[in-house]
Amino acid sequence: MMRMMKTKMESLVTKKLLLVAKLMLLVTQSLALSIHLLTLSMRNSLLTENLKTL
Repeated sequence: MMRMMKTKMESLVTKKLLLVAKLMLLVTQSLALSIHLLTLSMRNSLLTENLKTL
């Protein structure tokens, strides 16, 4: 009986840890996307400035 309870608790903890890991991955991916979009935006503005000077 106690072993079953322990296994259930461990399973619950594992599921929560997996959820936290997925959430961290999602946050990291959104941060990477934001940085990517920011660099694209900066590149775009630099290109626009270069075209204006031509």
